[in-house]
Amino acid sequence: MRLMNKAEREALKSVYDRGPIVVSNKKISYTAFRRMAYYSSLNGCFMVPWQGMILGIEKDGYTHS
Repeated sequence: MRLMNKAEREALKSVYDRGPIVVSNKKISYTAFRRMAYYSSLNGCFMVPWQGMILGIEKDGYTHS
């Protein structure tokens, strides 16, 4: 398991701040959202579900779907 670096954490926070993250009709906290992120060794980046899609967060903080 790889831990997020500062750029990845800042990018994840930026995604969270875009709007409320709702799971099962409840707004979740940033901590809960961060726990949803997982490292994909196949893609070489962290992946996180957001608004019906999966976002990839690269080591430099670049975020893409």
